[in-house]
Amino acid sequence: MDDSTMELNFTSLTPRRPQDFYNLRPEWASSALDRRHRLTLTWLYQTPWFEKNQSWLLRNLFGNYQVSGIYTAESPEWVTPQSVADANLNTDAIGDRVIVNPNGTPGTGSDVKQLKNSAGLVVAFRSRGIRRSWVRPHRRPRSSVAKHAKSPMRRSCP
Repeated sequence: MDDSTMELNFTSLTPRRPQDFYNLRPEWASSALDRRHRLTLTWLYQTPWFEKNQSWLLRNLFGNYQVSGIYTAESPEWVTPQSVADANLNTDAIGDRVIVNPNGTPGTGSDVKQLKNSAGLVVAFRSRGIRRSWVRPHRRPRSSVAKHAKSPMRRSCP
C-alpha cells in the first residue's frame, strides 16, 4: 500500500500524479508495483553432443552447449481508469479519473453529453451510453473512482 509509487512514467495504467494535489487521501491504495501472485520457472539443458569425445575440437566447438530459459507469469497490474480530460479544472488532464457506473457492462465506457438550459448554460451531463461501466466526465463532475479500481483489468481491455 502506498500513495506515491509512480515517480517515473513507466506505465500508462497508473497515473504519476494525484487527481487532486490538495487531497491525497484517495491516492492510498495497492501499489502499482504490487503483484499478489507470481510464478517463475527456469530451465537449463546441457547438450550431450560430443560430451565424451576425445577430440578437444569436437568437444568444445560442437558440444558443451547449454540452453536455458526463464518464464514468469504474474497477476496483472491494478488499473486506475483515467478520463484524459481536465475534469477537475486544474489545467492538468493527467490523473483525472472516470465516473463508475456499477450497473454498467464491464469493460465498456462512454463520454458524456452536455445538457443545457434555455439560457444555453450547462446544467447537467448525461452519459452517451446508459449501460457503460466507465463514464468519462467532461468538466466539474467529481470522479467516483479511487486510485486503482477494485478489480484488475486486462491490458487488452478497450
